[in-house]
Amino acid sequence: MRDGGRALWKTDYDELRRHWAAALDDPTELWPREEGLTRQRWGLWEERLRTLSTKEVFNEETRVVVTEAAEVVNSILEDST
Repeated sequence: MRDGGRALWKTDYDELRRHWAAALDDPTELWPREEGLTRQRWGLWEERLRTLSTKEVFNEETRVVVTEAAEVVNSILEDST
């Protein structure tokens, strides 16, 4: 997520802006824009990913990948303390 999101942004910036320009341009408490995601926003992502990793509508491989993503977010949070 950390590196992939940046790579996606650089790869197809125009396409992302076409769909998400309003949200990307609107600074919020959790997305100040200048500094990237806040700790609280990273925490929300971790929580959402952990919830998704338990959903039985996903196959086992998908749940494993989502769990790994949650662990990446957790390590980002731990490294930033």
